[in-house]
Order: sequence, then C-alpha cells, then structure tokens
Amino acid sequence: MRAIACRDTSARYDADAFTRALPAFLKASPLFGEANATGLLSCAGWPVAGDDTSRQVRAAQAPPMLLVATTDDPATPYDGAAHMARALGNGSTVLTLRGSGHGAYVTPSACVHRNVDAFLLHGVLPAKGTTCS
Repeated sequence: MRAIACRDTSARYDADAFTRALPAFLKASPLFGEANATGLLSCAGWPVAGDDTSRQVRAAQAPPMLLVATTDDPATPYDGAAHMARALGNGSTVLTLRGSGHGAYVTPSACVHRNVDAFLLHGVLPAKGTTCS
C-alpha cells in the first residue's frame, strides 16, 4: 500500500509541510481530514521517486461509467465525482444522492437502487443531472 501511495505522487511531506497542508485537509473533510493528511507523512524518506502522471485518468475508449456521489459524504468530496467523470472523457454520468454518509447504495434511496441496478444489470445510464434523495 505504501509503495503504491508513494508512487502516485512526487510530493514528499516533512513535518512542516504536513502542518501547512493540514488546514486544507480539514476543510475538505472535517471528519477524516486529519487521518488522511497524516498519510502524507508516510512517503517522507521513501527512496523511490513518485510520478504525478500516474494520477492522470483518461478512458476515452472505455464505455461510459456510472459514478455515484453523495453531496455530504464525509470521506470523499462530492466534486470529485464530477471531476472524475470529466477526466474519463467517455461520457460517464454522475448520479447524485442529496444527503450525507459514505456509500450511496447502502442508503434506503429507491432512486439510487433503481438507477444503479439499471446500470449494473442492463448497462442503462440515468439521464445526466439525475438527483436522488
């Protein structure tokens, strides 16, 4: 796990850089920000250089995918799903669940279940901009 994480970035944080980065992590996720920021220190002193290009995502030739995102997810910011859909470059769709929690499919939202099931079972994507509650 450490080798993968350190391969994904050229950034190497020392204690001072961690202290400077921590407020941004806490702003992005008050619940998980500190724990995630602490992971930045795991690559300090790692002997193999990282490569920022490994984080570039593009799958223009892949079939469109369904990304499901919750507006108030404490672990993964909602904007990340829209960013990923654009980065893939293949017409992928974001299904939005207005609510909180991590893991939209485990909620009681019939709208989420219906749309995810339609995609997984029949390859049918919801209309762009579909929002569930």
